[in-house]
Amino acid sequence: GTSVEAVITGRTQLSGVAVDPAGGKIYWSENPGLPNNGPYRADIDGANIEKLPLGETVSSVGVSLDIKNSKIYWASPLQLKVQRANLDGTNVDDDYALFFPFASGIAVDPIGQRLYWASNGEGSQGLLNDGKILRSMNLEPPPGLGPRLNREGDPDGNFEIIVQSASSTPFTTLDEPAGLALDISAGKVYWADILGHKIQRANLDGSNPEELIIGLSFPFGIALDPIRGHMYWTERITDPRIVRADLDGSNQVVILPGLNDPWGLTLDVDRCPALSGGTTPLDNDADWRCEDTNANGRRDFQDVVKLFLEFSSPEVQNDQFYFDFNGNNGVDFGDVVTLFEDLAKLVGVLP
Repeated sequence: GTSVEAVITGRTQLSGVAVDPAGGKIYWSENPGLPNNGPYRADIDGANIEKLPLGETVSSVGVSLDIKNSKIYWASPLQLKVQRANLDGTNVDDDYALFFPFASGIAVDPIGQRLYWASNGEGSQGLLNDGKILRSMNLEPPPGLGPRLNREGDPDGNFEIIVQSASSTPFTTLDEPAGLALDISAGKVYWADILGHKIQRANLDGSNPEELIIGLSFPFGIALDPIRGHMYWTERITDPRIVRADLDGSNQVVILPGLNDPWGLTLDVDRCPALSGGTTPLDNDADWRCEDTNANGRRDFQDVVKLFLEFSSPEVQNDQFYFDFNGNNGVDFGDVVTLFEDLAKLVGVLP
């Protein structure tokens, strides 16, 4: 909570925030109840603010980036939909997901190729015990089969409801889920329930829902730091602040008290575990894989050499998820080969 900087000022109700460290940009949504309001982006130092050219009818609340595929996703509550576009605002997919009342928090899973989001109710915002956590079956739905609800409000198309209120299990009740975040390495989805005054999580398929923290003020934004085992969230209205805890909800620490109604938040932290010798690889495209193993800020053959030298080390073997480039649930010489092949494709040597 130290060294606070005002990077961007004069904005209101910043309800979603996402950062692209490699691209040097910060993205956000604001004033979710008004049309023609975002998403916006600026340089990470706050310079060069621009509203993405998405049309006058767009409202936005949550934002999430798929940096590897150069996409931004956002929830558009006034239009009851989830939308996406290129990172510069071009090529808008206006009807990516339809008929989702008061969609809010949103997060991309680049490994599983799914989109997760929270919905606050089927008819009226603030209707208690009516929230849902949903996910698409894939990021690129077949033609004519985009994520949507049918006229009866039941699932139809390329998505599924993974968590909703269940009277037989009170700890899974959802009032108004707002912020949402993923820990892909542990297979978990977290969300802040602003009217339930709590933070919950479940497996990525919705199983094993857990109530981690209760009795909060009005929690809204949530962000995770799996490498250090922490989560962060904002609390609004009666006790506005930013709080940190362990990923299981223990060891709560207020790191920024006395704020003026904070909404969304994001983290710009190391996304990869340190290797022997102190090198911390980089995940430049935020896909949960640490391809820049020598941490020089670019992809090159030295990354392949570094992985070859390190793949059997305790540091890599203890955090295999981040170096499992071939997806076989382990790290071995095959991952060195895959990293080399991916680099060859990137520079045009292989198709």
